[in-house]
Amino acid sequence: ECNRLGMLIDVAHCSPAVVRDVLSLSTTPIVSSHGSVVKGAAAAPTATIWKARQLPLTLAQEIAAKGGVIGLWALTLDIGKSVDDYARRMTEAAQLLGEDHVAFGTDINGLGPNAILSTYAELRRVVDRWQAQQMTESRVRKLAIGNYARVLKAAMAGAQG
Repeated sequence: ECNRLGMLIDVAHCSPAVVRDVLSLSTTPIVSSHGSVVKGAAAAPTATIWKARQLPLTLAQEIAAKGGVIGLWALTLDIGKSVDDYARRMTEAAQLLGEDHVAFGTDINGLGPNAILSTYAELRRVVDRWQAQQMTESRVRKLAIGNYARVLKAAMAGAQG
């Protein structure tokens, strides 16, 4: 029904089983708007909330294979303590999933005292780091906004009457 209505599906608060169900049903790419990617298995359902937002690499790859995007959040407990840590983790995620499947994470305002970045305006600092490292303009655009824009357009294009 979300596909028919042109809604972008966000699975950030879903269990791995639900993510797989959504992937099997959706005809448009989906997003996991805020969390991270881990190379190991998913955290147990009783894990701390932030660990539950870590997608196992295999599941993140399934989202990417269907054209979706993983948004990397700026949570110090998960990502690191600095803008450099965040920029590095974004780059690593893009290497693991492809540069078309990673983006800035949402929910920055909800991270409170455990945030690397406290406002969306501070994302500019990450872009500055990438530019200083001579990341291509095309890649910066994809990671900063282009990937989200692509999946939102795809979702909206699915709307029927």
